[in-house]
Amino acid sequence: MNNLGYLHRVRAEYDLALECLRRVLAIRQEIYATSSYIGMTRNYIGRVYYCQGRYAQTLVELEAALAMIKAAVGREHPYTANVLSNLGILALDMGDTAQAQRQLAEALDIHRRMVGPEHWDVASDLNRLGLLRLSLSDNAAAYRCLRAAWQIRRRIFGALHPDTANSLSHIGMLYLTTGRLSQARLLAIEALRCHQLRLGERHPSTARSLLRIGQVSAALGDQAAARDYMARAIAIYIAGLGPDHPFTRAARQAAGGNR
Repeated sequence: MNNLGYLHRVRAEYDLALECLRRVLAIRQEIYATSSYIGMTRNYIGRVYYCQGRYAQTLVELEAALAMIKAAVGREHPYTANVLSNLGILALDMGDTAQAQRQLAEALDIHRRMVGPEHWDVASDLNRLGLLRLSLSDNAAAYRCLRAAWQIRRRIFGALHPDTANSLSHIGMLYLTTGRLSQARLLAIEALRCHQLRLGERHPSTARSLLRIGQVSAALGDQAAARDYMARAIAIYIAGLGPDHPFTRAARQAAGGNR
């Protein structure tokens, strides 16, 4: 049931994911008084809330998860690092870059020592640190982190995996920021191809790739193509996440100059 909840989240079926995970939580709470398993279920529930843009509820679940997991297994554990990483990306999205830096760096440190440097959790931490450095215009550090994440993901998951495509998309955004527009467009197109193939036409990750191509098209001066890509992205976001989701609002803001 826990794994089914994870699958629903990956497929952007968030209501179904919550239904599964809440059943898991009820079962585990009946069996255990307190446990890292309960903490991880709350972590997964928080992750679904994050995907839904429900950041206040995300924070409640993740902080409760972290306290429970630390009490059960301590700081030096992959579970602890996983929750810290999720708290770090939440902090970044909420504008607290200092907190994000502390939590993501701590998560990366634990993961590297507990599961090794070539693990997918390490790649996730590096990817998120790359996004943090990109938000701070530290482009050299952002590139190092994002490229390292992409290399690990490609070795583990292969070139077509959605996580690998996400890393490509993020590197493409870095290229867009630094004016390497042709390279940015190539990476955005490849990310879109992977997301369409693995996740389908209506997934938020597909929308993000469409938005990225729209932004690159705008930078290249092709305003008609930019408007088309961005409109398609916004339509997917609205259908899947609603008009008030942070991703929808960000897409509309990005499209503001290309209507």
